[in-house]
Amino acid sequence: MTETVSTHSTAVDRDTAYEVESFLYHEAELLDAWKLPEWLQLLTEDCSYLVPSTDAIDSTTPDKTVFIIADSYPQIVGRVERLESEMAFVERPRSRTRRLITNVRVHDNGANGFEVLSNFAVYRYRRSTSHLFTGEYRHVLVRGADGGFRIGERRATLDCEELRPQGKVSFIL
Repeated sequence: MTETVSTHSTAVDRDTAYEVESFLYHEAELLDAWKLPEWLQLLTEDCSYLVPSTDAIDSTTPDKTVFIIADSYPQIVGRVERLESEMAFVERPRSRTRRLITNVRVHDNGANGFEVLSNFAVYRYRRSTSHLFTGEYRHVLVRGADGGFRIGERRATLDCEELRPQGKVSFIL
């Protein structure tokens, strides 16, 4: 086993790579358990949450291209508040999800933190139907005041060519 993980920029030591992977697994655990208020604590107050359209997956400009989700922190908070309320009929009862995170690649961006790429499979079970979403996550992680990671950007790029009729994604991804 090597001591470093090869990246586009600076090599990341094994301990840092393990810490990043553990963070991603913790995030997945919170989302699968629908602990959305706790998940919010992982975000920076200037973060963005992006899911590009399946026909424009390389787009980087949500203001000029259609995105499935292009939320800022206040929008994410509003989404969580809605999903936690009794008014979120689309998630009553809540979907059951199971996330698999694999092939984690950590790139040290210096003062900007870490760019983390990983593959995902999210299984969603709801009303006797299952859906599978696969794709790539891109997280931009920064160190918080407590030394732990916080999410500055979270992007989920889907492999599928279209969303199924009941494929509302919200925080499913």
